[in-house]
Amino acid sequence: GLPFVAYAAVPATVGLRLNPDGSLTVLGFRGEGGVQTETTYSMIIADEVGIPYDAVELQRSDYAGFPLVLMGGSRGTVLNSVVLVKAARKLKQTILSYAAELPEFEGRSPEELGIVDGFVYEKTKPENRVPVSKIAELHYIFMQADQAEVERELPKEKHSMVRQAFFVEVE
Repeated sequence: GLPFVAYAAVPATVGLRLNPDGSLTVLGFRGEGGVQTETTYSMIIADEVGIPYDAVELQRSDYAGFPLVLMGGSRGTVLNSVVLVKAARKLKQTILSYAAELPEFEGRSPEELGIVDGFVYEKTKPENRVPVSKIAELHYIFMQADQAEVERELPKEKHSMVRQAFFVEVE
């Protein structure tokens, strides 16, 4: 099949900014067509980083420096999602690296820490935790990722992207 990046005319790029209150702003240039992309992207990022869903805000802007793939069935969701996951994982690792420097986690490596519900915690002692906002107050954290970065990390074997995504909300 075609290389992953070849599926989009402009490879997707996203920026994630951790705000001092522990919330996340997602910078992505893309229109909203009423198919719940903002909800989907926010859920993906919240799950990957370990913060509450309502702490993620997708900021659409006129600045085209962070273009996301436009809609087209599930195509945009699939192509953008892998980039969102990459950026979120990089952001999480950065948060954990800074957290390991805090007195609360003295002697702990980032691998010994996790993030859940907006708190960094020690895996072997979960009651030892601090809010992500504490790290965000001490450090400016901005992360970005793009499709070319994701493409470089894929196995060299031939691959193709499946472009189907289905979401259901049950009340």
